[in-house]
Amino acid sequence: PRAKRRGRQLAKERTRWKKIKAEVKARDLCCKLCWHKGVYSPIQEVHHIIPREVHDEDDYVWNVDNCVGLCRDCHHEIHSDGWKKYKDLLQQIIKED
Repeated sequence: PRAKRRGRQLAKERTRWKKIKAEVKARDLCCKLCWHKGVYSPIQEVHHIIPREVHDEDDYVWNVDNCVGLCRDCHHEIHSDGWKKYKDLLQQIIKED
């Protein structure tokens, strides 16, 4: 029963995440970090600006304003350099659009 309940919860979260990703992709249309640099790249991934492991409350995890569309290279760059370096810039970019 416990494993079954967890399985249903995970399925619900996957469905919810798919909806958030679709909303972010519809809003952003292209990689926002590339666009900020003057380059067009299609969105390949959706990134939490403030990571789930830092803020795991539903208000952050399931909020499109805490997510941004990125290409794989920019997503990797953010994770390599550290999310704090990009937090303010990404929040500003989203507010401008």
